Amino acid sequence: MGAGQTPHAEVPEILVVDAAGLVHAALSLQLADRSAALIRVRDAADCLERLADRAPALIVVDLGAAPPAGLALLRELRARRCPAPVLAAAAHASVRLAVEAMKSGAADVFEWPLEFGRMLAGLGAILGMAEPPAGPGAVSESGRSPLEALTRREQEVLAQIAGGASNKEVGRLLGISPRTVEVHRARIMEKLGARNAADLVRIVLSEPRP
Repeated sequence: MGAGQTPHAEVPEILVVDAAGLVHAALSLQLADRSAALIRVRDAADCLERLADRAPALIVVDLGAAPPAGLALLRELRARRCPAPVLAAAAHASVRLAVEAMKSGAADVFEWPLEFGRMLAGLGAILGMAEPPAGPGAVSESGRSPLEALTRREQEVLAQIAGGASNKEVGRLLGISPRTVEVHRARIMEKLGARNAADLVRIVLSEPRP
């Protein structure tokens, strides 16, 4: 259902903040046979204006070519105590951007379009359309955290990476070369089953705090 159409009261509304319209178009095709109303808005101002008199079940924010504006919207939604969960999509979800998005209030961050299938699964799980996938980094049947498979040095490297540090910054902090950091990072991703930066951040932030 496109903008300008009024959904049935019982149909959950998904608000898509998407300047280019690509994420909205892809979601429209995939959710055409689902009981959900997709409403596209172009920017933060339109989003906040619509929220003044509507309560969507879910908000999808495309960080697009202007991540700072998208992050500012996430922080504004959190400050306004918006009850709807927010998913963020980014063409290049670096560790730094994924960390900032989640700290700013995003429930999850997806690298677009590579993780489109995972985004659909997350969206469906939130709306009760499907069971959430186990995903990389899921706790094993033994109850052990996947981080326990890492060496102490790998855990140190991961902690810095998940904080948004670059390879050079990690190397300087830990007294190792950037090349050694790259080697550790590759091993960490292999052990955790992480496919990209967003996966790494997702795994770290999903770990229970002591």
